[in-house]
Amino acid sequence: RRSDADRSAAADERNLGRGSIVELRAEDGRFAVPAIVLGSRGDENDSSRTTTRYSVRNLITDECLSGVESELVHPYEAYADGTRAYCNVGEDPDGVRTTPCVVDSHSTRKSGVV
Repeated sequence: RRSDADRSAAADERNLGRGSIVELRAEDGRFAVPAIVLGSRGDENDSSRTTTRYSVRNLITDECLSGVESELVHPYEAYADGTRAYCNVGEDPDGVRTTPCVVDSHSTRKSGVV
């Protein structure tokens, strides 16, 4: 099993550039949020190692987030047909509303996910 430092180093090596479509989630998290990378910066941590932090736009809420740690930013991969997921079905007074669903099919285009 990889350590947190190993996972962080692997995340930093991805070099996700501006405009990359990503998911925000913990390594073993159940929920992921689609986002677009707006930029990144390197920060030196306590062990004098540089880690990457990202600025992203949450594609569900349209909120911009800065200083997102690299271990929470993962390249987007379309879910395989038949995958159980939680789908965004709109907004309600308490925020975004999701419901359990199964991915029937998906398609992608050069400028992003459909």
